[in-house]
Order: sequence, then structure tokens, then C-alpha cells
Amino acid sequence: PLFFGGTSVILETGNPEEIARRIAAPDVSGVFLVPTQIARLATLPERQTVGGSSLKTMISNASALVQPLKEEM
Repeated sequence: PLFFGGTSVILETGNPEEIARRIAAPDVSGVFLVPTQIARLATLPERQTVGGSSLKTMISNASALVQPLKEEM
């Protein structure tokens, strides 16, 4: 995405509520998270609204993402 003129935003917090709020913004089309962040997002009561209408890609790295969590997200 950066190669084609995209913007990268690095959050200063690991707070799942703040991450969810930012992901839900209309200008976010992709997100890179570690499995721990995804697991914390999955525990939020409003997790069904985590994916904003423009979110197309979720990338996870740094450790294995367990299959049940992949299916839930």
C-alpha cells in the first residue's frame, strides 16, 4: 500500500479500544497486528464493529495465529 501512495500510521498505544476505534475509521483499508492484539480485539463487546467499511486486509505476524481466532476475525 505504501508503494502506491498509502499512508502508514503507528499507534502509540496497545489499548484494544483505541486500536478498534482507529481501525473503524473510514480511511483505514489495511491493518498489521500481532496475534496478541487480535486476541484482545476479539474480547471487546463491540468487536463486530472493529472492521470499518473500508477495511480490506488484516495481516498478522510475529507468532502463530491460532485457527479459531482466524475464523472469528
